[in-house]
Amino acid sequence: MSLWSIRIKTPTEEKTVSVPEDGSIKQLREEVSKAFNAPVKQICLIFAGRILNDNESLAQHKIKDGLIVHLVIRVPKPEVSVVSVIFTARSPQTRILLVV
Repeated sequence: MSLWSIRIKTPTEEKTVSVPEDGSIKQLREEVSKAFNAPVKQICLIFAGRILNDNESLAQHKIKDGLIVHLVIRVPKPEVSVVSVIFTARSPQTRILLVV
């Protein structure tokens, strides 16, 4: 079993990762995570216009040595909680919405 070099491309940079030729997309995602210093769950890999899933193999998508796979690193959505406070001092209808 030999290692394949897969080129990983973002809009701003390109890096190469090595995976076994009979490897899985999950293995590729883990190597990309290390190379780009991003959490695995934020890694989205795209090849030939398709989003790659962990349970698939490189062979299923005909990904071979030297080919380019596109990478999107998803930014997690910040958790926002909304608190509504009602003031009754001067006007019972004054409401202030605080976003924390």
